Amino acid sequence: MTAIITEKFRQHNAGQFYESFTEASASTYYLFIGKATSFTTGTTGGSDTAPPTPTDGPGEEFYVWDDMIAGKKITSSFVSYAIPRRNWTNGTTYDQYHHNVNSSNAATSGATNIYDSTFYFMTTDFRVYKVLDNNSGTAYSGSAPTSESTAPFELGGYVLQYIYSLTASEIDKYLSTDFMPVSTDSTVSAAATDGTISSLKITNSDSINAGVSSSA
Repeated sequence: MTAIITEKFRQHNAGQFYESFTEASASTYYLFIGKATSFTTGTTGGSDTAPPTPTDGPGEEFYVWDDMIAGKKITSSFVSYAIPRRNWTNGTTYDQYHHNVNSSNAATSGATNIYDSTFYFMTTDFRVYKVLDNNSGTAYSGSAPTSESTAPFELGGYVLQYIYSLTASEIDKYLSTDFMPVSTDSTVSAAATDGTISSLKITNSDSINAGVSSSA
């Protein structure tokens, strides 16, 4: 039989982990540093430039505890949801948001699911935008967006929606080369309306007939 671990299930697991920091019987997590000695083939295996692949077992756990030097308790103020980092660059072709990206309806980038689709980006000013229309799959052309309007707007040939901006604290704590934190802009959220159609694309104009009639 075929099976799939859906993204919704992964998100559920992430949500449960996130909640475990603040729930009534909260879990306690620590981040530690250790291994002050060199990796060598004669003892631990590998080298400092090519350390051995970590293994998961009782014996290996004892070695980890023995090598600990210092640790820090991780609280809820040091936890954030994150998504793959996608930087804005002029001349880049971004995907248009579609809810039904799949192997039969791939995105412009070739992504076959919405989670790999490049339908959002972050500018150098750390503003995050969603692409509602990518101008039929052409490259973005022009300056980086700076608008924080709650309404969609056109720029660089694209129709964009401002989502949120990263704070200095979020940048310092969570932004990495590969991932960017997710947050909610209360103004944008308050202005959003469920069921709103912000972008409409006609895929076959020849099939549309329009006319005006009147009767006395």
